Amino acid sequence: MSTYDMAPQDPSGCPTDKLPRSTSCPSADATEPEIPSDPSVTGLDRYLGPVMYWVSVGYLVLVAGMLMILRHDIRGDIAFYAWTLALLQPLFVAEAIAHFVTGGKCPWRDVLYCVLPPFRLGGRDHVDGQSIWLPRIGWARVDDNLQQRVEQAFSVPMILFALMVLPILGFEFYFKATNVTPSRHMTVILAAVEAVIWYAFTVEFIIMFSIVRKKFRYCKEHLIDIAIICLPLISFLRMLRVGRVLRLQQLSRVARVYRLRGLSMRMFRGILVLGVIHRMFRGKPEKRLPKLREQLAEKEAEIEQLRAEIVALEGLLAEKENEAK
Repeated sequence: MSTYDMAPQDPSGCPTDKLPRSTSCPSADATEPEIPSDPSVTGLDRYLGPVMYWVSVGYLVLVAGMLMILRHDIRGDIAFYAWTLALLQPLFVAEAIAHFVTGGKCPWRDVLYCVLPPFRLGGRDHVDGQSIWLPRIGWARVDDNLQQRVEQAFSVPMILFALMVLPILGFEFYFKATNVTPSRHMTVILAAVEAVIWYAFTVEFIIMFSIVRKKFRYCKEHLIDIAIICLPLISFLRMLRVGRVLRLQQLSRVARVYRLRGLSMRMFRGILVLGVIHRMFRGKPEKRLPKLREQLAEKEAEIEQLRAEIVALEGLLAEKENEAK
């Protein structure tokens, strides 16, 4: 097992100190976290944390809407999305400056949020990087209990979001079988549903990636989720590249753009179906048992380390007592 897997990190890859492990799950009513090391700076985090979380939510909503509008060739005011995103960008820069001025411990994390603002959804406090703000939980220390709590909160809603692709596939099959072109309103509805699905998967991945200790393993176990998130972005960039070629060459190649768009949308929906199947069977005993065994082995190793440390400290105290006598 690599050190990279074991070291707790935030989304920027900056390592944090060893995370404390509480012995019981935090209660549902607990909204106040364990106070980080610098109360004065924590006050800034307590103010900016919720505000910037919801700013990041709005930013990601705009990105989802813009991606789906362009992917489905819907007539929309793209300039509105672009300008709104541009207006939100200085807020992330201002937060980074505030963290730098007040002695933030990991400036590269703030740089990441300025370059990729949606990652701010999983932002930690800037004092010791061990606390995170989440809706309905508030500030909480990042540990295994929080990871389990958030995983349980996401499990059922994410299956429902993934199942939303089934009506889309049904309508697509109907339009193809009857050779009917969907109306503009129907196209907008289908695009909105896809945007909601993409948004939900992106939010879950960013937050869980920030919380989990073994980030590389989490990515390996959620390759389908990564594909769902990345495919619309890749196809969007590919269409932009083809669009530049079209402006320089022949307009008759517009059909290629539509073929690429249609192919990317079918791939996106197919991966969503795989995501549904993956989530439905991820909790099966055959899949769960090896993971539980591995977790048990890790916990037993940690217990042995604690016992060894206790024995060493007891021996040290015994020596001091003997010397005192």
